[in-house]
Amino acid sequence: MRATHLLVPNHIEPDGGEHCCICGCPTSAALKGRDYFGDTFRDYREMQNRLSPYICSMCALSLKDVPGGVVTYLDGTTKTPRSEKRGLGWRFFSWVLEEGKAPIGATKAHCKELRDVMAHPPVEKKFAIIIADSGQKQLIYRLDAQVIPSGGTPYLVQFETEQVLINAEFWKLLGIADRIASVVGKMRVLEPANYLFLQKCMDAYGESFAEDYLYFAQREETATARLCGFLALADKES
Repeated sequence: MRATHLLVPNHIEPDGGEHCCICGCPTSAALKGRDYFGDTFRDYREMQNRLSPYICSMCALSLKDVPGGVVTYLDGTTKTPRSEKRGLGWRFFSWVLEEGKAPIGATKAHCKELRDVMAHPPVEKKFAIIIADSGQKQLIYRLDAQVIPSGGTPYLVQFETEQVLINAEFWKLLGIADRIASVVGKMRVLEPANYLFLQKCMDAYGESFAEDYLYFAQREETATARLCGFLALADKES
């Protein structure tokens, strides 16, 4: 089951004997995929049943605007569209989706709240966490809904078009990214390693931090490090 099926709480998809081209789940023949895919759609590898002409209502919904035109953020604030004609597309926001609950959105300004959710994901419930950076691509249909049995169990987060395993390694790298951001600034965390940055970090944390700095530098081209760069918080932000 794809994360799209968490967009509407307690939704039950009609089973008309057909299957959705994206998620492969049973659906009616009410909606055609061609009516929802833009001319630039190329993500055929993400489709579970690419030969089907049909799309389920939840995958179709994920390709359009947020119903009602209002996004509720993790901090309790809301975002409304500028006009009735211009809706808010799902792709412009990060999302925390949980079984039985309405979708909760986030932006780059909600990194602290996203981190809190990622550290304490729902247990024994279907959920999905999707993190958007550019807002250029549809992301929700790329990730499967997940269920973990207990806190601390590794799980996947969709970050742009890549999936990142949230485990002890991720939290270690994120902690290093925070310390680098506190010295050189968040926007420079993912810059290629250099002696100037290393020296500044050692001045702040001591020579022993060189090992952590190099540990992060060796992984800076990975999706995990890129997500850590996105979520990093300097001391004054944490």
